[in-house]
Amino acid sequence: METKHLETFVAVMETGSLSAAARRLGRGQPQLSQWMAELEADTGLELFQRTGNRAIPTEQAKQWLPWARQAWQQLQAIQRRTQALAAQQLWTLSIGVEECIPASMLTPALIEWQHQWPQRQLDVCQYSHRALVEALQQQQLQLAVAFEHQDHIHQISYQRVGRIDEGYIASPAWLQSLSPMPNEAELCQQRELVWVSHATELDQPDEGMNDNAWLLDDLALVKQLLLNGQGYAVLPLQAVMQEIEQHSLQVFYPSFEPDSITRRLQLLWPTGFEDYAEMASLLRCVRSCMPGRD
Repeated sequence: METKHLETFVAVMETGSLSAAARRLGRGQPQLSQWMAELEADTGLELFQRTGNRAIPTEQAKQWLPWARQAWQQLQAIQRRTQALAAQQLWTLSIGVEECIPASMLTPALIEWQHQWPQRQLDVCQYSHRALVEALQQQQLQLAVAFEHQDHIHQISYQRVGRIDEGYIASPAWLQSLSPMPNEAELCQQRELVWVSHATELDQPDEGMNDNAWLLDDLALVKQLLLNGQGYAVLPLQAVMQEIEQHSLQVFYPSFEPDSITRRLQLLWPTGFEDYAEMASLLRCVRSCMPGRD
C-alpha cells in the first residue's frame, strides 16, 4: 500500500466517482482505476463494485474510509514535518504561560501568527514558575510568558514586555461583612481563593498563604465561587474585567495594599531559538499584544 493509493481512494470516496477524482488529482482515470485495483489486492478488501465505467463503493469501502482518511492526513503531516526538518524549521511551537497570567491575552498574537504560519502547530499551556523554567531548560517549551523574577536562568534569553495589574476581588455582598479597608488580621479570618495552575503544585502552598485558602486550578471555578460569596481572591484585573464592569464582582483595597498591584511581564525562550523564522515571528506577535508594554 502506497501513499498514492490512499490519496486516490479518499479522493474517489469524497468526490463520488473516478472521473471526478481524476480531475481533482490531475491524473488520468485509467491510472486511478489501476491504483484502486492495486489497493484492493494489497488490503484484501473489495472496495468497489464495477459496473461498466462506474465504480460503486461497497460497505467495506465505507467502513474503511475513516481509517484511510486518518492515515492519509497523518502521511501529509509527516511530509510537511519532514520538509520543515530538512529546511531547519520548527514544526510545533509550545508556549507556556505562568499561572495567574490570563492566557486569553495572547489571542490576537496567536491569530496573527497563524495567518503567517498556517501549516504549523501550536500548543499553549499554563505552568507554575518552577515548572515553566524546567520545561524551558529541557526545551519542551519554545516560549514562555512569565512574571518578572530576579533569577537569571542559564541559556535562557528574556525580554521585558509589559505589565498587568492585579487586585483583591470579591462580590459586593461578601464585602458588606468587612470594614471599608480590611486589615491583614481581618482578611486572615476569611477564605482566600487562590488560582494556581497545576494540580502537582497544590500540595506545596506558599508559606505566606492564608490558612483558610482554597487552591483551585480552574479560573472559571474561582470566579463562580467569588460570585457566590465564598471568599476573596487576588486576580489579574483583565481576567475579571467583564464581571467588574457588570458590578457582579468588585475590586477592594486592604489597608496594607491601598492600590492595584502592578507586576512586570517578560518573555523567556531557549537561547538561539530566536534564529528560527517561525520563532522570530511569534516573538514579534506576542510582544505587540502585551498589556502595558513600554
